[in-house]
Amino acid sequence: MDKDFIVVIPARLESSRLEKKLLKEINGKSIIERTWNKCLESQAKEVVVATDSTEIYDLIINLGGECFLSKEIHESGTDRIHEYVTSSLVAEDALIINVQADEPLIDIDSINGLAAFMGSNNYEYATLCKKFGEGEDLDDPNKVKVVFDGKGKALYFSRSKMLANTKEGTSYHHIGVYGYTARFLKEFAAAEQSQLEKSEKLEQLRALENDLPIHVLEVAEYDAWGIDTPEDLEKFRKHIEEIES
Repeated sequence: MDKDFIVVIPARLESSRLEKKLLKEINGKSIIERTWNKCLESQAKEVVVATDSTEIYDLIINLGGECFLSKEIHESGTDRIHEYVTSSLVAEDALIINVQADEPLIDIDSINGLAAFMGSNNYEYATLCKKFGEGEDLDDPNKVKVVFDGKGKALYFSRSKMLANTKEGTSYHHIGVYGYTARFLKEFAAAEQSQLEKSEKLEQLRALENDLPIHVLEVAEYDAWGIDTPEDLEKFRKHIEEIES
């Protein structure tokens, strides 16, 4: 059954590999503005940016958008969304889709599909994956891998190459779009940051180590990419200039 949902975009200003990347402009629009604009195309009843930055807050508010200014330092985007949910008194059964702020090419069908997947199955926590294509580098630590059981429940996530998910040798690339209920967020935020989470730098491992199940929806295509480095930014700049020229 379809269910109303909210998109929340956690937007931390500081980044180690590309300084203030969310405010970098391409053809007159910043990355965070482009991500926010793209999410407005989804079926979400609200799109909210949750940020630690007054610069980002002012930008989104001046564009007529909804923005939440975080008061706390957080270990992950999910923890920042929990602060928004708690401060804004969001209903416990509300469904929230977490979209990464540095993905201005986010696939809208995937957002809508994840929300529908959760609503029809009454899942508390879910995410996306796709099959690795031929020639993709399974050793690349920036491409997170996931293995899951026959019912689509995640068993583990890693930046390292893992055993294939099936007898046919299929490996799956985890896509960092998450969905959860506000109720689940309370459980997640109350759990201590796990050693696996710290070593892999993957927040979803906190859930698995605390027996909080994650269901995985496979999508056939997902062409968006995150912007983490100057090289990513240049790739995106060329892509946008080609489209918008």
